Amino acid sequence: MKQESKHTEDDNSTEGTSQEIRTSRKHTKSSQCEALTWLAAQIVASQISEEQEETWKKQALLFRDQTVAHKLEMLSGMLQRTAEEKKRLLKVVREREVDENDSDDIEELLRLTI
Repeated sequence: MKQESKHTEDDNSTEGTSQEIRTSRKHTKSSQCEALTWLAAQIVASQISEEQEETWKKQALLFRDQTVAHKLEMLSGMLQRTAEEKKRLLKVVREREVDENDSDDIEELLRLTI
């Protein structure tokens, strides 16, 4: 009978070991699954982060282009106003030259008549 009980103990210890192996395999599979899930999440997060970074870069370039376009419009307007002001000032100078010539002529006429 001792042999039977010994045999039973061996069976029990074998079953216990087999159960531990199964548990370890399940735990290992679960850990691997969790690790793969975590890695997949990291890859997706990295891709999203890269896409966001690209979007931000594109938005920054678009903003810069809009700013440059606005500055060019302002400079163009300033140049146009400067050209118009130049024309106006030239006209004023010419009118004054004519007025000065006229006043010189008037002074000459006055001297001659007096």
